[in-house]
Amino acid sequence: MKKRDWGTAALLCIGLGFALLGQYYFVYRRDPFFRDGIVFYSLAAAAFGVLWWRLRRPEKEVPPEPAAPKVWAERIPLRRVAAVGGLILAAFAGWTAARRPWDSDFSGVFWLWVVGVGWFLASFAPSIPKDWPQRCVGWLKRNRGEVWRVAALLAVALAVRGVALEEVPRNFGGDEGIQALAGLRLVERPLDNPFGTGWYSVPTMSFLLVGTAMRIFGATVAGARTLSAFAGMGAVLSTYLLARELWGRRVGTFAALLLAFGHYHLHFSRLASNQIGDALFITLALWLLVRGLASEEPWYFVLAGAVTGAAWYAYFGARLVLIVIGCYLGLRALKERGFLHRHWESLALMGLAAFVVVLPLLFHYLRDWGAMAARYNQVSIFSSGWLAQEQIVTGRSAVYLLLQQLWKAVSAFHYTVDPTFWYRPDIPLLDFVSGVFMLFGLVDVVRCRRWRSDGLLLLWFGLALVLGWTLNENPPSSQRLTITA
Repeated sequence: MKKRDWGTAALLCIGLGFALLGQYYFVYRRDPFFRDGIVFYSLAAAAFGVLWWRLRRPEKEVPPEPAAPKVWAERIPLRRVAAVGGLILAAFAGWTAARRPWDSDFSGVFWLWVVGVGWFLASFAPSIPKDWPQRCVGWLKRNRGEVWRVAALLAVALAVRGVALEEVPRNFGGDEGIQALAGLRLVERPLDNPFGTGWYSVPTMSFLLVGTAMRIFGATVAGARTLSAFAGMGAVLSTYLLARELWGRRVGTFAALLLAFGHYHLHFSRLASNQIGDALFITLALWLLVRGLASEEPWYFVLAGAVTGAAWYAYFGARLVLIVIGCYLGLRALKERGFLHRHWESLALMGLAAFVVVLPLLFHYLRDWGAMAARYNQVSIFSSGWLAQEQIVTGRSAVYLLLQQLWKAVSAFHYTVDPTFWYRPDIPLLDFVSGVFMLFGLVDVVRCRRWRSDGLLLLWFGLALVLGWTLNENPPSSQRLTITA
């Protein structure tokens, strides 16, 4: 074995040894030796950093991106008229819903919005070639191995989420019951307002989906949880697509496998609660955006905008999608010369699509502005008065308390356990082995060799930890950050 190979193997063994030792102290010798775990993990990170430095390779020069093609409106003027028509229908649906009495039938307004959004999106759909059956068959032949692997993975992911939903988890929580009952009431005739807010100021559209699922699968505990099982499976697929797009097929496969069997995501995939949608919205929106930036196709941008807008109808954590996308586009605009010049039309279409989808909810917020930030005001350490009260009770400074909050957020996957009733697994949010793998990944992406992908991951993870946990009460509350799963 060459001298360089011996050094590489030694660094790998040293890094793994310190990482395993650090995780052992975090899990099995928590008190009073958790500081030893921090030291061992720091040594492991240093060893991995030196290892990556030894294995570094010169980066290939990235060729300049081609000029953006002319947008659809210049090629097909009739589609411009269709898009405007869809915008008008969505706006009229929202305006009408905001002015109807609460006991009215909203089914007509709801379907008007569905038609408007569908009409708007269809105006951007690419033309279907005449030989599309032959193309589909050819694509399936070329990729049949990957298709079978992904199909098998999704089948297993759905199975571990859908089997014995009535019994596991055994406890059907009060919040689950409230959401299930809200969904059943919403789909009763006449249809209640799907563009308002309800329990804890959560948009009622998510309850509409739960109620519809219970109409299909039964008004039972399993029926109430079935939608979450499908959403969890969808997040496995979108995670595969996103990771494959950014880092390749191998990384996509391992990412999907880890998510499919990760206990944190798996638990929330079996609850009748809308938090599980956060992981699906973030990965799907980012995949569509990355595909759009790579292909220059407006269709992907429009779909990314539609998913971003739809996220506003889910749990509050999904609204981080908009912040992550905005920061990522801002980063690329700063680092890539001419980025906005090439993509401004497509990005404008993405923003317009998000606006069309979320428009009825915005009409509701115009009438009840306090509902938009009500939940944030309840859990924020600033607006709820928690930070000021803790300074009085503990005698600690605001800086100390903020650092304590940050530590709880950062260590949620290795040391600090979930303090809420939502999950409370009595272990960190990653298992023993996955926690070590995560250190590998963090050391790798911090180097940002592939900054378009690594930078996106760091933005996503960092913004979620700070905005979802650090600045809110009682971190790491598992239900607030399934977006990181």
